[in-house]
Amino acid sequence: MTILLTGATGFIGFNLLKRLCHEQFEIIALIRNNFGIFQNYINSNNCKLYDLNVVSLKDIFLFNKNKIDIIIHCAVSVSNDNFKVLDTNIKFSLDLFQEAMKNDIIFMNLDTTSYNYRNNLYSISKKIFRKIILELNFNKVINLPIEIVYGKNENRNRFVSSIIYDLLDDKSIKITEGVQKRNFIYIEDLVSAIILILKKIDIISKENNEIYLASDDTLQIKEVVLLLKELIGGEGEILFGEIPYTDNEKNDTKVNNKFLKKLGWRQGTALRQGFLNMINEIKRKKYD
Repeated sequence: MTILLTGATGFIGFNLLKRLCHEQFEIIALIRNNFGIFQNYINSNNCKLYDLNVVSLKDIFLFNKNKIDIIIHCAVSVSNDNFKVLDTNIKFSLDLFQEAMKNDIIFMNLDTTSYNYRNNLYSISKKIFRKIILELNFNKVINLPIEIVYGKNENRNRFVSSIIYDLLDDKSIKITEGVQKRNFIYIEDLVSAIILILKKIDIISKENNEIYLASDDTLQIKEVVLLLKELIGGEGEILFGEIPYTDNEKNDTKVNNKFLKKLGWRQGTALRQGFLNMINEIKRKKYD
């Protein structure tokens, strides 16, 4: 099975790439510069790298004509540059999806649930793309919504990492009341869910065109922050209610992992242990 993976240098994409290599899939990884981070992980016999700053998307499909079985679309932009967000999340994503339709390739889109709670350009762009791919009636689409993914080596601006860094630095943290419930999934569990879907792709019917990548850990934001505070300690205060809710932010999550469990998926890392893994890794980076 040959998989074309976008966003291979991102947090999710890179962790997925390493596992795909280990599982001996044939991989075509699309990146923008930054070849260096792949050197310790990629077996050149089963992974081709294409720099999208050098090679066009159309050329990549021409070079690999009739060889790609599945596209896993992880590339995303959360930039403050509006044009970059639109270019990646709308234009590039639609160009990629068009190639999938032309070549009759299964298209797996890593989605977000942020548009259920927020109205920023990133969320709007992801919502628009989801609506398009699910309404075009292409029967080889699988949309994979994710809520909050966390794990070692994630960007420090992501939710869990930012809380950990602030607590380790004894900073006070301003936050909403935190009563809204969200799902938290450890990066290795997220990757294992995607691998399972790939291995069982033949029994996933076109009716299952949206599969939540969710763990068993659905908690209030307040509970999660207090758990991190318990594990880290420190002098910083948690100032709940200091930041007002945006529209719909108070709504609880609707994600579940019922279909994943029907496929045989089981969570490997509980929330407390996942947080401890992150805390220990961040401490090593800060203090070693």
